[in-house]
Amino acid sequence: MTSSVLSTISKQYFELTSSVLSTTSKQCFELTSSSFLVYLLIFIDYLNAKTP
Repeated sequence: MTSSVLSTISKQYFELTSSVLSTTSKQCFELTSSSFLVYLLIFIDYLNAKTP
């Protein structure tokens, strides 16, 4: 293989890897923030129910 073919393949691999990583981290962040909001709402509801 020539060096240009190798560089093209490695560039495509790097772009694929970085896009997969960014998508995964975005999904993890969205999952964490949404579950945090749910727990926060439940906690606020619990505090409201506890106070007379």
